[in-house]
Amino acid sequence: MTKKETLDKVNANMKVAVKIRQTLDAQRRERNEDVQNKENLAAINVNTFGCMDGRKIIFKSRKNEGQWVTVTDQKAAVEVVEPHVPGAGLGFIAVLEQVAHLPQDGIGGAIEVAEAAFKTLGMEPQFHIDNKHGDFSVEGKTDKEIFAFIETHVEGCGFAALIWGKEGAVALLHKLIQRGWIVEMLGGEHGEEKALEIESGGKAIDTAKATEAHAQRFTFNKKETQRALEAMERGETFVADSMRWFTQKFADIALALRKIDTVSSVRA
Repeated sequence: MTKKETLDKVNANMKVAVKIRQTLDAQRRERNEDVQNKENLAAINVNTFGCMDGRKIIFKSRKNEGQWVTVTDQKAAVEVVEPHVPGAGLGFIAVLEQVAHLPQDGIGGAIEVAEAAFKTLGMEPQFHIDNKHGDFSVEGKTDKEIFAFIETHVEGCGFAALIWGKEGAVALLHKLIQRGWIVEMLGGEHGEEKALEIESGGKAIDTAKATEAHAQRFTFNKKETQRALEAMERGETFVADSMRWFTQKFADIALALRKIDTVSSVRA
């Protein structure tokens, strides 16, 4: 073997070694990210209400004991597929204000009553923000960058703006962040073609799969919503009036966002 051939072989072996090391480094980073996502998932109870929105989840994040934790893995974020209701957790604050005529804050206020009901059901309170145009990607972002985005884009929830106005919504969402509510980012434009009221319990739409299949739907899980309202212990009239309120809001928002004027009822 000539000197040149020997050098060429050494160089080739070095390139192979570099590729192997890069592959192992990438696998280690992926394992570390998976472990971090699982640890964060433990701090972000995904047994939550999602909004009626049909778009997929980009991440879930919450302020936990003074520190932010984030789940960016789509599969982990929807390990438990969420029941949907107009406004997610915000919907219950709104209905307590508008139907039960509670003040928003204070002991016995709408926020406190809603949070207590979620706790009774073993659920966590949540709202969402938007990334309609895909102008924010979590890929390569540090926690600090993700958190900075959240704190400057809380106005993304259309339901909150509809109920409280832009300024009122921003003030409320900042307040809920400090109280440890989960913040969910939904991505992409609205592509819903139907609005479905799901009558029976235990069935919710996996929005990630629906988006991939170009089969987005607005959905409203009525049985789970009724259970949450009953947990507020404000009487049968409140539950019935609140279900009518949610049903009307569901139809109104579907019409406003996608011009869907027919709501179908299904027993999934």
